[in-house]
Amino acid sequence: MTPPHAQPGAAAAGQAADPTGEHILVVDLGTTMTTATLLMGGEAQPIPEPVAGARSWPSYAFVEPHEIVVGELADGRRRNDPLRFRAEFKRRLGGGAISREYIEFPAGDHRGGPPHPSSFPPGGTVPAGRHVTAGDLSAALLSAIRTEAERLAETAIDRLLVTCPGDFAIGNPDDQRWAELDDACRAAGFRDIEYLHEPVAAAFAPISGRPPVPGQLLLVYDFGGGTFDAAVVRISEDHHHVIAADSLPDCGGADVDALILQEIVGMSGLEGQALHRAESALRIAARDVKHQLSSDPSCLVDLGPLHEGIRLTRDRLEELVHQSGLLERTLILVDKLLDECGVSREALAGVLLVGGTSRMPMVTQLLASFTQFRPMDIGCAVVDGATAWARSAPTRTLLPGRPAPDLVPLCWPLPQGRATLSRWLAQPGERLADGAPVARVSLPDGTLWDLRTHMPGTLVHQHRRQGESFASEDWLASVRAAPLGAAEDGLRILRPGMRVPATKPCGPVAVSTDGTRLARVVAPGARDVEILSLESGEPITVIRMGQPVTHVVMPGPDCALLASSEKVQRWASTSGVWKPTWETGVTVKALMTDRDGSFAGGISDHYQPTTLGSATSEGWDPARAHFNQGSGAWLAVGPGGRTVVAAGTGRSELLREQSGSHHLVVLPYAICATVAPVSGTVYFSAPSEDFHKRLGAIRSSTWGSRYRTMLWSLQGAVDSAMTENLPHPTYLGVLSRKATVPRYHDLGVGPVTQLACDPSGRFIAAGIGSRMVVILRIQDLQVVATTGWLAEEFVRLAFCHGGGRLALVAKDGSATVWAAADTQ
Repeated sequence: MTPPHAQPGAAAAGQAADPTGEHILVVDLGTTMTTATLLMGGEAQPIPEPVAGARSWPSYAFVEPHEIVVGELADGRRRNDPLRFRAEFKRRLGGGAISREYIEFPAGDHRGGPPHPSSFPPGGTVPAGRHVTAGDLSAALLSAIRTEAERLAETAIDRLLVTCPGDFAIGNPDDQRWAELDDACRAAGFRDIEYLHEPVAAAFAPISGRPPVPGQLLLVYDFGGGTFDAAVVRISEDHHHVIAADSLPDCGGADVDALILQEIVGMSGLEGQALHRAESALRIAARDVKHQLSSDPSCLVDLGPLHEGIRLTRDRLEELVHQSGLLERTLILVDKLLDECGVSREALAGVLLVGGTSRMPMVTQLLASFTQFRPMDIGCAVVDGATAWARSAPTRTLLPGRPAPDLVPLCWPLPQGRATLSRWLAQPGERLADGAPVARVSLPDGTLWDLRTHMPGTLVHQHRRQGESFASEDWLASVRAAPLGAAEDGLRILRPGMRVPATKPCGPVAVSTDGTRLARVVAPGARDVEILSLESGEPITVIRMGQPVTHVVMPGPDCALLASSEKVQRWASTSGVWKPTWETGVTVKALMTDRDGSFAGGISDHYQPTTLGSATSEGWDPARAHFNQGSGAWLAVGPGGRTVVAAGTGRSELLREQSGSHHLVVLPYAICATVAPVSGTVYFSAPSEDFHKRLGAIRSSTWGSRYRTMLWSLQGAVDSAMTENLPHPTYLGVLSRKATVPRYHDLGVGPVTQLACDPSGRFIAAGIGSRMVVILRIQDLQVVATTGWLAEEFVRLAFCHGGGRLALVAKDGSATVWAAADTQ
């Protein structure tokens, strides 16, 4: 499998580039060989070793008094002083000093000239008097690779993706191996470092043949040059997961090379000075013999003009390996690993062969009982897979999160803009009455102030510690609003609280999705829209459209959509200044917005069929959804756009249209509806308990909409059902997403003219006529709270942010915030 939007190996044609233009250096830091690829705008370029030009760098280091050279250059200096040469230092990560040599790098001292790409450091100083560690050598190798990559890219490279064994605890400083590797990466000059376990990287590599599918378990069998690593990996679409991993640090291709070298020396008869002079060449010959015998049954080892060559066979090599027990040890580790994680061999989809030593035919024979997956390049599977993962970097982005729908983040307008938390006066879990003290703070002038809540609820989170400083705009605490219907001992009576004064007469009105703002057209046919706070009652601003405003909605406290008979205009506030951000020449008959402000839109008759358009921060999309139904207006949309409710004033049946997980529900003669934000259940007013039977059976058809929205509250009401001589709608209809027939609950009072669901999805507010509101608990549809009979009519009801208060807007534009009298 490959990560989303990723193609393994070389960049595919049309591969999306990183929009930031950032280069990523991908390194498989191996025990014997290290391989690197530079990802530039979606194109993958191997970083060759500068001396030999090969794709892989030997993981060699040579410690000079003032520098560390790596790769082939280190191998070339081995004969001069073998004690300063180091190989397979990855095995020693986390193990302290590995060399008795001291090394000092005076700043700017590069032995009389510019540094070689294979020398470290390219500048700076390692303190004198410190023994060389595996981390120093790893940093030298990574630095040399970075220097070569920057030479090819002609730009600085700060981002690194490096692989590590599956048993490394990434991010845990207690794992000394990972901690020293992390220090090495930073010493090499990288600022942004990402880690990927080698088995996970290998599972992302391009596979010859059919790859494993998401959900399957895969055994990664990584027989590399210096170590053997095994891991059980669960395949997924986006990121594979290591179930368990283990390794043998002294079992790899180098150990096979040692067996071949010992056999060659024994057969050649070389000894003494002759053996010493030929040792380096014999080591190279042993490695070449291993590679050749992976494809040929025998090979000839050339010992030079003074000695007769010797012939080795694959059968003899396999005999030597079996006698050493190397392969048997790998199987013992695999069985131990499967037993520890409770996975049987039968539960595995197969084994993924990784590492150059896995090319040996005897490895394939040993694992014949498994389904075998082979990467296209078995020796570079880890770096190729890591490169495929790195391609998905542009998709690994996060947008700011929003608080849970029933949580209210609290911040206070501090007199001097900043304060220091002196102490908390309430603790998480403590229930708070309206106006209860939460914290005591110290201002810069030394005065103490108490911070109080503006609503009843429960303190959930404290976002600062005692002694920490914060600003007016910082969230200091989060409160879960006390539900309006939380009383257990009978019906709770709602009481009026803060009131926004009226402006007579008044045009269209709207409450912001978070329940903190009121927008009202100052008079019928007026061009001015006044925005006020529902928390303090104070005016915030007045915005002017330029044409009479017919519709207004607020997707959030700092955004408003205004519509006239000719256009739709979006306004937004930046640093308290409201300005129009765009307008479009479209006529709408309804505007809508979702609960969290991520969607806003409206319906228009300018297009046939009728069109739902969306209003983003960038502009208007006129074709988010089309529908052919003769609906009077849109009433409500559920979470994720999965349920959309419309009123069909002229239809003779209750219609549900479905497309995948989307549902369009047309409710003939319904006056109001709402959709639960969690379950997507539709609640609507109905004149009888057999309402659907009078209209005909529910039928299904295709709906092609693909938009995403959660509609909060629409402008306007549907034409009155009384024109059809139907009874007053005193029943609450309930239609879940999977149900084919609604169920009904008799409220006993009516007509039900408005419905709203609280942010948590636990309560429904039902407007009875225009003079009373009752709160129902969704769990059992029992009335748990009421306003009683009101002295003035309301035209809009909406839950305030957190669900603990209810805002009622009257015809004259005044608004009253209602809360429970008893919050305990």
